[in-house]
Amino acid sequence: MSPVDLADLAVIVIVAVPLAFSAALSLALRLVASRGNASAAFNERTEQALLATMIAPAFVGAALLAFACVPGAPSVLPELGAFVRETTGTAALAAAPPVEETASWLPYTGAVLMAAWGALVALRLIQLLIASVRLARTAARAENAVAAWGEGVHLTGENVSAFAVGRRTIVLPKALTAAMSADDVAMIVAHEREHLRRGDPIYIFGLSLIEVLFPADPFVRAQVARCRLAAELACDRAVTQRAPQMRKAYAHALITALKHTAGNAWHCAPAVFSSRNQGDYRMRIAHIMSPATSPRKRWSLAALGLAAAVALPTIALQAATAASFTVAAASASFTVAPIAGRMTASYHEQIMGKTHDGVDIAAPVGTPIKAPGAGVVVRAEAVGHFGNLLEIDHGGGMVTRYAHLQKFEVAAGDHVEAGQLVGRVGNTGVSTGPHVHIEVYKDGKLIDPTTVLNLPEK
Repeated sequence: MSPVDLADLAVIVIVAVPLAFSAALSLALRLVASRGNASAAFNERTEQALLATMIAPAFVGAALLAFACVPGAPSVLPELGAFVRETTGTAALAAAPPVEETASWLPYTGAVLMAAWGALVALRLIQLLIASVRLARTAARAENAVAAWGEGVHLTGENVSAFAVGRRTIVLPKALTAAMSADDVAMIVAHEREHLRRGDPIYIFGLSLIEVLFPADPFVRAQVARCRLAAELACDRAVTQRAPQMRKAYAHALITALKHTAGNAWHCAPAVFSSRNQGDYRMRIAHIMSPATSPRKRWSLAALGLAAAVALPTIALQAATAASFTVAAASASFTVAPIAGRMTASYHEQIMGKTHDGVDIAAPVGTPIKAPGAGVVVRAEAVGHFGNLLEIDHGGGMVTRYAHLQKFEVAAGDHVEAGQLVGRVGNTGVSTGPHVHIEVYKDGKLIDPTTVLNLPEK
């Protein structure tokens, strides 16, 4: 497959199809949530599962793209696409228009889009690394406040929000602690310790990496934000469950922190109050003051079932697309018609009770036979009922055979180019008249020669 084809395939299976999937899933989830009031049961596990489902098609597409670069993929991917379509009932996805020479409608469009996507990912990754270094440096320079707030707590004069980092470090801005009572600060510390207990610093960094890898997908970014919010809600719940009588005070601490971070403080994640979205604060306050009495299991099951129902056709579409590209690429490698004549027997036709393994092209003795593409002659000898048999290995697992030849114009070991004369039509071996019997193998398996060679119709 050419680099142009690979770029076009990458745009479709890594960017376009996953983007369409995440958009469709987000819309469907909105419709379900609007009927079931799912926001009242913000389930962290469900949000994580939805995010994993939402990004899965991109990784499936990346695997298909990598697989397409492996020799032998053009013959295996169509089988994979057919299997997925059959098991998901999406056979109509196979009806893709044939692609000529290249799968690109506008040459290099795919390459330009993938280059832009790669540049944006690189830029976001650099920004994430810079922010991570800044976070680590702030934590390293912070003053130890063990005596006042307990082990692992540090104070910083920098204008940041409170945050947890590493395995046991909590950083509080001095401006925030000065504006709060000791009890309020203790609740913030308790919240951050819950982040540390859960391992959220690593988890949130992973969510940030997902944002980096999906820079052009607003639906994935929105789901990442929901996962972050779910983590904050879980920590809020853990703190208030230990001290239910402090719910009002905890909500007041939230509002105080909101005033602090609403200024010039740069937000850290995971932090006790790290979101810039005021809607998140309102939801958190609502959950603090009126916690849900029971999780909405119906919503979780409905959301995950909906995600799976949308994901299966998406994977089928990606497999079908990859199959069509790889078959087109294999066809494009043969640019010359091997012979001019008339087809007298087609592939898998039943002849005298036997399945025909190739195609027969009738032509006068001596008619030129040309190499359909570049390759190496691996056999040029008399072989039983085939008579004089010529075999060319074209690379990538593709081999063509020509039987019943009158004579060879090349020898085993010769390199040939597309259009080069390699033999002449004959009537050797078990033959009913002058013709050439043509077979095509892909990774050792017979395939229909008419799918990859320019041959006359029957």
